[in-house]
Amino acid sequence: MIVALAEEAGHRILARHIVRDEPAEMGDLFQVFCARNDLDAILVTGGTGISPRDQTYETVSALLTKPYPATASSFAC
Repeated sequence: MIVALAEEAGHRILARHIVRDEPAEMGDLFQVFCARNDLDAILVTGGTGISPRDQTYETVSALLTKPYPATASSFAC
């Protein structure tokens, strides 16, 4: 649904990945995306939802250089 809504709004989806809730995998994928010159944004969703084992927030927030709570955040590559 997110892909469809983004495309309807005129955005091009250049990559889509589903990764396990493993910080190293998430971090590695962010580094791959940061090395690309053709991406303007990286959208991260929560997948199956928040669980006690979920480490998405901690992993992504550790990469942020300037958080914008309740809207969007930016990070340095």
